Amino acid sequence: MNLLNGMTLPVLGCVATLTGFAGLAQAQTNDSAEGFLAALSSIPLATVVDGTTWLELEYGDPAAALPVASLGAIQGLRHHDDPARLAASRGTQQAWAQVFLATDPAAMRAAIGLGPADFGRNLALRLGRAQMAMVVFQPEAAPALQAAIAAGGYQTDTRQGHPVWWRGDEDRATDPDARDPANPFGGNLGLASRFFIADSHLYWTSEWPMLDRVLSGGDGLNSHPALAALGAALQAEGQGALVYAYAILWPSAEEGAPDLTDLLTFGRSEGGLLAAAMVADLVA
Repeated sequence: MNLLNGMTLPVLGCVATLTGFAGLAQAQTNDSAEGFLAALSSIPLATVVDGTTWLELEYGDPAAALPVASLGAIQGLRHHDDPARLAASRGTQQAWAQVFLATDPAAMRAAIGLGPADFGRNLALRLGRAQMAMVVFQPEAAPALQAAIAAGGYQTDTRQGHPVWWRGDEDRATDPDARDPANPFGGNLGLASRFFIADSHLYWTSEWPMLDRVLSGGDGLNSHPALAALGAALQAEGQGALVYAYAILWPSAEEGAPDLTDLLTFGRSEGGLLAAAMVADLVA
C-alpha cells in the first residue's frame, strides 16, 4: 500500500481499503495517472468547481484491483471467490463498497442493468448537497443498462438535444417509496436521479443544474492546476496501478492566497488540495 509522497495527507479511514494488496500484482505498465486524468477530462470543470464551495472527489478503477482480487489464496477478504465483486468494491467510491459486497450481482443487474464486472473507471463528485458520478461501463452492457433504466420508473426527456432519464421532481430530494438498496446511484435513499449516457460513459446526478453543465461541455477537470498536479504526482516513477484516489478541493479562505498549485507544492493546509491515493504496488 502506498500513499502519495510529498502531498498534504489527511488521516482518512475511508482510503484504507487495500491494506494487504501491496506487492501482489505483476508489473505491466506505469499508467497510474492515465485513467485518473481521462476520467477528469470527461467532466467539464464548470460542472463542479464554482469558486465558492469545496469539492469532494473520489476516483476508482476496479480493473486495477482485479489482478489482486483474482488471487483466491488471499485470506481474510470477503468475496475472494468473486474477483469482479471484490475489485468493484475497492475501485469505486466508498459509498458503493458495501453495495457491491452486500448485494447479489443479479439484483444489481435487475436494478440498473450493470453488474460488478461492468464497472470500469469511475469518478464520484460532491459539491455541497449536490452529487454526481461518472462510470465507464462495458459497451456490451449498454442494452441492459438502458432497459433497466426504462423499467425502473424513470421518465425520458431531451435537454440540450440529448436524451436523458430522470426520476424525482425536486432536485436532491429523497423518496422512501423509490428506495432500492441494489441501485448504487442513490438507491439507498431513493434520491432524485438524472441520467445521461454517451457511448460507454454513464453520467448520474442528483440535480438538473449539474447535469446541464455536463451537457454544456467545456474544459475538463484535468485542466484545473491542482488536479493536474495531483495527476503528475500519481505518475511519479515507482507508483503502481491506481485503484482509488480521494481528494478535497476548496477555495482558499485567505484573501490573496497563492494559487492552488502553490498550495499543493508547499503543503498549505488552509486551502487548496488535500489528497490521498491507494495503489496496488506492482512488482516484477
